Amino acid sequence: MLLPADAGRWSILGLAAAAVGAAATGLLSRRRGEGGFARAGWISSLWIGAGTVLTLAAWAGWSRTTGAVLALAMALVLGILVLLVPAARRSPAWLRIPVLVAGHALLLVAGISSWIERPLTVPVGVAIVAVLIPLGLASPRALRPYTVAAGYAYALVVFATGLARADVESIAVLCLTASLAAVAGLAATLVRRVRAGAWYAVLVVTAVPFLIGVVTVLFVRSGWTALSTGLIFLLALTLLLTRRPGLNRVVRTLAAALLVPALAVVVVCLGAQLLVQSGSPVTLPIIAVIVAATLCATTPIAAGLTRHGLAAQDAVAARIAIETSALVTGAIAVLLALVRQAAGLGTTFVVLLVLGIGAAAAAAFAKRGYGWWVAGVCWSGALWCALWLAGVQVAEPYVLPPALALALVGVLLAARGGAGLPLVATGLACAVLPTLVLLAVAGPGDGILPWRTVGLLGGAFVLLVLSRLAAGRLDRHGRLARLHAPVLAAAIVASAAGAVQGVRWAVRGDAVAIPSAQLVLPVLGLAIVAVVFAGFAGRMLVQRTGRASRWVLMPATLFLIPGPIASARDVWLPIWTLWGLMLALLAGVVLVAWRARRGPTILPPVWLVWGAAWAVAVAGWSARELRVEMFSLPLGIALLAAGVVGMRPMAPTTIVDRPLRTTPNGWPVGFTGSWALLTPGIAAVFLPSLLSTGTDPQTWRAILVIALALAAILVGSLFKLGAPFVLGIAVLPIENIVVFAVQIGRSIGSTPWWITLASAGAVLIVIAATWERRTSGERGVAARMRDLR
Repeated sequence: MLLPADAGRWSILGLAAAAVGAAATGLLSRRRGEGGFARAGWISSLWIGAGTVLTLAAWAGWSRTTGAVLALAMALVLGILVLLVPAARRSPAWLRIPVLVAGHALLLVAGISSWIERPLTVPVGVAIVAVLIPLGLASPRALRPYTVAAGYAYALVVFATGLARADVESIAVLCLTASLAAVAGLAATLVRRVRAGAWYAVLVVTAVPFLIGVVTVLFVRSGWTALSTGLIFLLALTLLLTRRPGLNRVVRTLAAALLVPALAVVVVCLGAQLLVQSGSPVTLPIIAVIVAATLCATTPIAAGLTRHGLAAQDAVAARIAIETSALVTGAIAVLLALVRQAAGLGTTFVVLLVLGIGAAAAAAFAKRGYGWWVAGVCWSGALWCALWLAGVQVAEPYVLPPALALALVGVLLAARGGAGLPLVATGLACAVLPTLVLLAVAGPGDGILPWRTVGLLGGAFVLLVLSRLAAGRLDRHGRLARLHAPVLAAAIVASAAGAVQGVRWAVRGDAVAIPSAQLVLPVLGLAIVAVVFAGFAGRMLVQRTGRASRWVLMPATLFLIPGPIASARDVWLPIWTLWGLMLALLAGVVLVAWRARRGPTILPPVWLVWGAAWAVAVAGWSARELRVEMFSLPLGIALLAAGVVGMRPMAPTTIVDRPLRTTPNGWPVGFTGSWALLTPGIAAVFLPSLLSTGTDPQTWRAILVIALALAAILVGSLFKLGAPFVLGIAVLPIENIVVFAVQIGRSIGSTPWWITLASAGAVLIVIAATWERRTSGERGVAARMRDLR
């Protein structure tokens, strides 16, 4: 006899139940005493009986409907048995758990059958939720919240499935499900007999359809969403005000944070439902009014919550949550007003104006310090919208008035003894940075010097003058002393306009009636103007603040190089100009080393100035009109000179006044020995020529490298310096290998090369003999090498 189509599954389930029952019998029978055997007997009998019934059902070929009903009945019997029979109810949990597992397994079987047979889904689902009640009550107390969560979630799923199969639209299904969840959560909150664990399970499950509904608001807005969100608003308000057992501060704070966003969603959805045209011009200002009113009312709300009986800390946490959510809601309203075409700049203007009024009122009446900042930002945005509506399309009229007003308010506040520094810094940053960015990215302009460049450089000069005057008669009481730092920092940033404009000229970003070959001179002149302004500002910054820093002149150094580098051309004027600029920077390298050795300095580190010179040298050499040695030798010699300056002993008083620290920014001061001081310069001298011997073989270059190596060896031998002696010896074989690798006799003349090698050998012999005679041959080579410093 063949089994029905699903009899195999039923048979397997029945046999599994019987097997588990037998295992339970064996496990429980190990308990001593007749009571243990008795309990084990009835529990295992239930298991084996369930397995037998399910197996017989499979052989009888019962339908899924009959099987589902039978499974529900058996699960209900098991739940009632454990819940109502005194002997079972008093049994330990380890004895009741097998029966409860059997009941839940039977419900799982019924659920699977109901989803296979579509007509059974809703009625069987309702029955499953009903049967879960006695099973949950019979479960151990620690497991009951999980049973409640599972049953409640399944009830919502069955409810949504029933609506969907009744041809209700998707948004209505979701919102009605969320509404049912909100009502259930509200009931669980108000009924005090619901334990805290089950109540929290209901709240967690309720949050799921609500969050899904919030996401759908981005795509679909209807009255259904307003209904569900309104009920969630009532639930959140109840959670904020209730004092039921088990409610903690976290849940109350989250509920407070939901109030304003939920109300805003209700307004948006009602506008979409009731208005024929787009509701943005109406709903967004309403949301702005709600946010503004909320910001003004947070202090009375906190006081009211305290009078209602909440702890002071809970009331403060709720107030902060409401304020934060209101600010976020206002920001989202502004974003929607900007991105939605139906809203337009008129709506954005109204929203920003209302939000600014609310923030200012919060600052004035509720003593919220951030309110003035929010109001300033909102009113600035409202001004921009008004200017744009008036036809003004240049950015500076939007930015400069509110920025300068903010800086002026900060100055007046500081003059009266208040904390005006943040306002001044923010105002100057908003005045300078947008114009500088627009200067850098704007399209081609007309005129010799664009008005943005003139304005920024003129602004830098004005800021320098104001800082100078503020240090004198304008600040007799010294209240403006803290404002020098942001003013001079803004002057440094504004000075960058010279470098930016030079780059624009060099890349032909602006139309200028100057030949390309001669463009490097005006570009260099403009860069020098930027350097002068930034340098004066940096020096004044150190004088005003009294804090010396080696980074204060870094902008001035960097402003000098981008324009001339961008002006590099394959003609002689730019090449020689870059070469001269490189020499000026290398003189600065030696000056920095000498000044740092004498005492504290504000000059940039040596590596920064030398790096700027190297960048200029690479740009000048890129035309390939001059050999690399025209640039590499000055670079290496300047670095060697800086190292030599560092090798000179410092005065004892200087060492006492300024303890030496070995840092890369302080090099060469604080370093000792030829390896630390001379190796960078020696490498800069030799490495470019060694590489160029392989890429551009020249007889004079090979001879030059050998001669320089011999000079390094000689200097190292005379002054007992390890770096030049060892590195010079290392260069000799490397250069020989490179020369022979490029096929001597073709690119490099053989006769001059052999004469050079012979001369080098003779010089080495003389040096070795002299060294041997000076040491009298009493010590080995290793000992002599250790004497090198």
